[in-house]
Amino acid sequence: MEEFLYLREENNGKNKIKKVLEDETIADSVRYWTTQVAAAFRDERLRKGLNISLNSNDIDIKGATEMALNILED
Repeated sequence: MEEFLYLREENNGKNKIKKVLEDETIADSVRYWTTQVAAAFRDERLRKGLNISLNSNDIDIKGATEMALNILED
């Protein structure tokens, strides 16, 4: 899936990820997957959505978010 997003116009792919991450009503499975994909894009625009993921009660989502934020900060 990441390759598909890379093939799309770069900003459009990131904007789609941003939109999903900032949607507080998405299912945990979608949040987990999208949070993992966000790590590949290293874009500050994703930080707000990643912070929403960080507040999840799901330990796997929190772990994926911590990884994505660490990559973003490097």
